[in-house]
Amino acid sequence: MSVDVVAQVKRRWLPVYALLLAGGFLLMVALLYFYFRTKSESYLSGLILLTMIEGYIGWSLYKLLSVKPEARTLVTLLRCENCGHEVEREYRDGDSLFSKAGKCPKCGNDTVIVEAIFLRTYKHWGTEKI
Repeated sequence: MSVDVVAQVKRRWLPVYALLLAGGFLLMVALLYFYFRTKSESYLSGLILLTMIEGYIGWSLYKLLSVKPEARTLVTLLRCENCGHEVEREYRDGDSLFSKAGKCPKCGNDTVIVEAIFLRTYKHWGTEKI
C-alpha cells in the first residue's frame, strides 16, 4: 500500500470507528442501567454481546492506526559493459532496460547501459534499507 492510500483510509474510517465506539459505549451504559433497574437478564445478554462487538471495533481501530506505510523509491542500476562499473541512481522518466545511459565515469567509454530498474523499500522513511 502506498503512503497516500494508507493516509486516505485512516482519514475516511477514523470518524466512523470513533462514532461506533462512542455510540456503543453509551448503549452499554444504558443496558447496564436497565439491567440494575429491572434485573432482567435480556439486558445483561445484550450488554455482553455489545461488549464483544465493541472489543472487535476497538481492535480493528488499533490495527488501522498501527499500519505504518513504507517509504519506497524507484532505482535504476547502470552498468558499464566495458569495465563492469555499476552505479545506482533514482529512476528518471525514459529509463528502459538495456538502453544506453551515457559515458562511464571510470573508463570513459560510451558503453553504460540500464541493467535493472527496481523498487527499494525502507522500513523507517529513508533511514533503514531492507
